[in-house]
Amino acid sequence: MARSKVELFEQIRRDRRIEGLSIRELAERVGLENSSLQLNMRSGTH
Repeated sequence: MARSKVELFEQIRRDRRIEGLSIRELAERVGLENSSLQLNMRSGTH
């Protein structure tokens, strides 16, 4: 089942906090571009 954007970014933030992953590592893990992930992480939007 596909996750919503909200659920995806909740998981990304959780992984960053718990596992200490870089933006690049997170982007590779979820299949997003670095720039897209950086913008969403900085702005807090989903």
